[in-house]
Amino acid sequence: MMYTDFRMNIALIHDPDNNHGYTWEKLLRQAGHQVIVVEEDDSLGHIKSVDICLPLVSIRDFQAENIRYKAAVKLERAGVPMVNSTSGIAISSDKWQTYEKWKLAGLLQPKTFLLQSLTQLPDDITKPFISKPRFGHSGKFVRLVNSVSASRELAKCCESPMLIQEYVEQPKSIRAIASNHEVLACYERMLPGSIAANVALGATRHYFEPSEEMKKLATTMVSSLGGNLMGVDILEKDGELYALEANVPFGFDPHNKKLQQKLIEFISSYFHQTINESSLELQNNN
Repeated sequence: MMYTDFRMNIALIHDPDNNHGYTWEKLLRQAGHQVIVVEEDDSLGHIKSVDICLPLVSIRDFQAENIRYKAAVKLERAGVPMVNSTSGIAISSDKWQTYEKWKLAGLLQPKTFLLQSLTQLPDDITKPFISKPRFGHSGKFVRLVNSVSASRELAKCCESPMLIQEYVEQPKSIRAIASNHEVLACYERMLPGSIAANVALGATRHYFEPSEEMKKLATTMVSSLGGNLMGVDILEKDGELYALEANVPFGFDPHNKKLQQKLIEFISSYFHQTINESSLELQNNN
């Protein structure tokens, strides 16, 4: 059942320095929804009128526990349906926690270690390898290095603890926009000569229909982090699929009308799902 004709009051939490939020705001308003952009505490004065919250809380917002992350916590505690829970935001913001969760779920990943726990390179990591921030984003401070000491030097310039990660050479870099039960879109990101194929840095999108194996991987990546809607990154090399990263605030192609429609349908359907579940729980309790 589609609920796209139903109009909602949506609390939108996003970083004003990140264009993703403005793209989402435009999409939601064009679909006829009332959007409450949460910027300060007084934006939460009408919590009871909020139908659902889209918390595009960035990694740095989570780390700083600033107003945007605190607003998400406040809305969640007030019983507002959250497109992604605050616990899902916390886990996906921390690449080490994400790695550990996916390891428990049995997903294939590039081998990853905490730099601070190492005195030398582990035997099962070959050179070169990836050095990346534990709380990194947008490909910043991601480098290909040949020694633990080089990674430690990078760590001096970064406010986040560092990870070292197995280098999967020349893979396909894939972004799947997925919920915990379906893939809304899938595309390969191409940026020759880069180990971080970021669209904001010039990577191009090439959409394709994912295999059933890739769909299952993407939805498991989201569900095992306790999420509902994320952009997840997958590497494909020689027929193997590697789970790489998860992103709560993610951008989407503003020209892809099919994807935009799917995003609106998902948010509307998720709201009605939570309402139905609450009604059923109330009936059972009575």
